[in-house]
Amino acid sequence: MIGIENIKKAVSLVLTVGEDVAKGLADNDKLDLSEYIGIGIDLVGGVPGVVKNFKDIKAEFSDLTAEEKNELIEFVKADFDIPQEEIEAKIEKAIDLINAVAEFIASF
Repeated sequence: MIGIENIKKAVSLVLTVGEDVAKGLADNDKLDLSEYIGIGIDLVGGVPGVVKNFKDIKAEFSDLTAEEKNELIEFVKADFDIPQEEIEAKIEKAIDLINAVAEFIASF
């Protein structure tokens, strides 16, 4: 068991950007300049760390236990305003996206 700190950071980045986009689109189905800037700041602040720790994230995914998955669910519950019944699906989608990006990066 090697932990899930890097997974938490990656999932947090994906969910933060997802929430920001959803909130921006809720107003008028389009993002304004300040919303684009906010999303850009989130991405610029988080993507380099995810890319830098890509190998650690992969190792954490391959070593993910049921206990760590529950810890990740509790982390998301505490930090994000996601309805209880949607939490696991959001986490799975975030993980799928992280894995897809990781595979894309690895293809270079």
